[in-house]
Amino acid sequence: MHAREFSNPQPNPQFLYPWLYVSKDFRADFERQILLACKRVPNGVVCLESAVKYHDILPLDSDSIWMAIDFKAKKPVANGLTLRFVRFSGQALTQGVVNMKIDGVPVRIYSTAKPVADCLKYRRKIGSDLAARILQESIAGKKCSEQRLRHFVKICRVYKLVHVAYSSVDPSVRTPRLRLIVP
Repeated sequence: MHAREFSNPQPNPQFLYPWLYVSKDFRADFERQILLACKRVPNGVVCLESAVKYHDILPLDSDSIWMAIDFKAKKPVANGLTLRFVRFSGQALTQGVVNMKIDGVPVRIYSTAKPVADCLKYRRKIGSDLAARILQESIAGKKCSEQRLRHFVKICRVYKLVHVAYSSVDPSVRTPRLRLIVP
């Protein structure tokens, strides 16, 4: 038999990984980057800035995909992908996970309220100004319910920050004035 009989029927395949190939004209937009990240880290969950961008809470220009992994898990090797990892445990890892499909491939992304709470928790990594903007946009745009947000901020232990933000909101003013102080 000849090698041509075993060749791939797709024209011009490009191998991203030994188990994944695409055609040469493949464009890795944001959703496909999430898809590749979830294939590379099967037990990970898309979180922080990436989940905020996916849920259209705030348009961000981040090139990296943020993934949450278990605190005991080995850090995966991200060949060719720009991945950033945070470690969660217990309810912080399991609560709020939504199983979705992108191009027929299952991906795990946190629900709308969970990344807002996570951004407040990791405000030192992403910047306190960005965390405050994300919180303001989620409140002003009513992207998530107050009850769900308060549930997740209790899990992430940043309840006081959100309590101050909601108490400073005047009913006549749509966006709250909020400044996060990093101790």
